[in-house]
Formats: sequence, structure tokens, C-alpha cells
Amino acid sequence: MSKEKPSQGIKSSALHSESKSEWEFDAVLKKNSPPKIEKLKVSNHLENKERAQNKLALDENAVPKARTRSAMARDMQNEDDENLDDIISLATIVKRTVAFAIDSIFLIGLISFTKYSAPLWRKLLQYLLDSYKYKVIIPESFVMYIILGLVGFCLLFALVIIPVSFFNTTFGKKILGLRVRGDKRYSISLTQAMSREFIMKPISILIIAGFITPFISKKRLSIHDMVCDTIVVED
Repeated sequence: MSKEKPSQGIKSSALHSESKSEWEFDAVLKKNSPPKIEKLKVSNHLENKERAQNKLALDENAVPKARTRSAMARDMQNEDDENLDDIISLATIVKRTVAFAIDSIFLIGLISFTKYSAPLWRKLLQYLLDSYKYKVIIPESFVMYIILGLVGFCLLFALVIIPVSFFNTTFGKKILGLRVRGDKRYSISLTQAMSREFIMKPISILIIAGFITPFISKKRLSIHDMVCDTIVVED
């Protein structure tokens, strides 16, 4: 019995020391806890106040700004240009040059045919006038010019304008596998084709600039392509 008492005394002193340390730890926590809680309450109050102010105030960055139609059209055009570059393949300058040479030979052949067939058309016109007993007092040379102009226009319209407008190609471009299409849509209108082939293309050739601009333009456009909103692409 006398040997067990010291061990109990040691255990009781150890328990007393442990309980004392725990009490001190609790006391420290209790001592430090009120400032932390107050600080947390203050921060929550400030956050709630800021949220309430943000609800009432409008965020300028969150509200989309009004855009003009021209700006939206420019963005859409840029997207279309990017998509167009992925879809189409622009005609090379070499192919365009060869196609132009073939078309020029074809046009020279049409003009020669019109010139040599003019007397036949003159006789046909005279036959019709005599049949219906009409008399026209017009100089012979002037009549020949009118016949040449009408026949040439009809042949060009049938063999150049119609293919460009409805089939997006010419004789030379068809051989080289090229197409003429609108810059903003696939097909081109009849007036657009007439303006390109009858007006702007001759002007572009006469001033010689039409042969230079394809080397400078990103889309290899001649002057008649720029004015008429057309591009030449691979078929």
C-alpha cells in the first residue's frame, strides 16, 4: 500500500498540470475570441453595405453600349471576308492573263464576223423593207454603222454578258477553270455584268492600270473588279 501512493500522487499532479494547461488554452481562446468576432462582424457589415450600393448603381461595363449599323455592317463584312478566304481560292494572275488573252481573241473573232457579215445583214434589211414597201432615206454608210453596232451588241450580249451573268464565266475563263462572282454574293446581276464587260473593262484596259492593280490588291482585283464589286476565283 505504501508503494502505490507515490504513483497516485504523480498521476494527480500530471492530471492537474494537463487540466491547468487546457484551462490556460481555453482562457487564451476566450480572451482572443471577442476581437475576432467583432472584426468579422464589421467586415460582414461593410460587405453587405457595398452589395447594397452595387445593387443600386449600374455597372457601365456590364451594360452593352449601343452600336451603329455601319459598325455592325463592318464587323459582319470582316467576318464574311475571313470566311470567304477559307472557302474560295482566288484565281492566279497567270491564269487571269491567259484567260484574258483567250477572251481577246474570241472578241476579235466576233468583231471580224460582224464586219464581214454586215453586207448580208444589209441585204436582209433591204429585203424586209422592200417586202413591206417601206422607204428609208438614210445614207448607206450610216445604215452600215447601225447594222454593225446592232449585230455587234447582240453577239456580245449573247456570248459574253449572258454567260457572265448567268453562268459566272467567259469563254477564256471557262477553259482555264475560272469564275467571275460577286464580292458579297455568289452570282452577279445582269446590270453588274454589263457594267463590268461593256464599260469598266474597256476603261481599265485603256488606262493600263487594270493590268497593275492585281499585283497590288489583296484579292488580285483589277479596276473593273473594284468598281463592280466582283472577284475572279477558281472554279
